Amino acid sequence: MPPDKRHISHQRRRENSRQQAVVIKAPVVPFAGPRWLLQAGREKLLQRRHPWIFSGAVERIEGNPASGETVQVCDTQGGFLTWAAYNSQSKICARVWSWLLAKIIALLVYIGAGLVALRFGRTKRIRLIAWLFGLLVFLYIVSVAMSKSVLGWFAFL
Repeated sequence: MPPDKRHISHQRRRENSRQQAVVIKAPVVPFAGPRWLLQAGREKLLQRRHPWIFSGAVERIEGNPASGETVQVCDTQGGFLTWAAYNSQSKICARVWSWLLAKIIALLVYIGAGLVALRFGRTKRIRLIAWLFGLLVFLYIVSVAMSKSVLGWFAFL
């Protein structure tokens, strides 16, 4: 390969690695539990799919979470970012619940709907409802995989 082509492909790789994270704004999600508001600019790590939230990134805590409790993590304006498990014993104060876990749970629901649709449904009506429900769950799995967010397609609204 001529040296100029190698240089161009190296530049493209470097430019691709410098691309900014896709900013996905979601609506405010009602939640009765504790809510964390991050400092300005700290949400960029979460938007790049970083799984940890450090104690220095939290600006304000609404509520009194117990260790191991699920908290809602929001940006400075209150827009929903993610769910996280709180840890009071560490400087990594929260671990983000993964979108992969949502896909696994949805896959189990999809298998259950398929069993009802193909085997255990007693009437055609029940089988049809189970088939439609399985189709909706499949579309949710695809949307979670494409958006890499538990919200699926709703993450783009």
